[in-house]
Amino acid sequence: MTDGSAVARVGDTSVMVTVVSKSKAASPGQSFMPLTVDYRQKAAAAGRIPTNFLRREIGSSEREILAGRMIDRSVRPVFPVGYFQETQLVCNLLSVDGVHDPDIVAINAASAALSVSDVPWDGPIAAVRIGS
Repeated sequence: MTDGSAVARVGDTSVMVTVVSKSKAASPGQSFMPLTVDYRQKAAAAGRIPTNFLRREIGSSEREILAGRMIDRSVRPVFPVGYFQETQLVCNLLSVDGVHDPDIVAINAASAALSVSDVPWDGPIAAVRIGS
């Protein structure tokens, strides 16, 4: 069951972020927060229909990995001290217009999704990209 979800849109770029968290810590005595950020840009979001060879989009690209890390580094420090529940953020690009960066939109959508969820969080945060 989803704890929270939000869709953020800038221009024709839109991203949906879903937040899921377990109700109790993964193991007693755990000293870190297991946060997973899954950022995926499907070919259909950019308006391309994959051929049979590319039908299964296997693995994450370097850009997807870096965007996931950027989201992780932005939201991780805002969780309360002592929060060790396993939490997952899933970022799905719904559409990409080629003008606005979807990774910045994803950070803002992640903040909104965490804000509307029941996950304890000391946010919100926001992101902008200055220059290019």
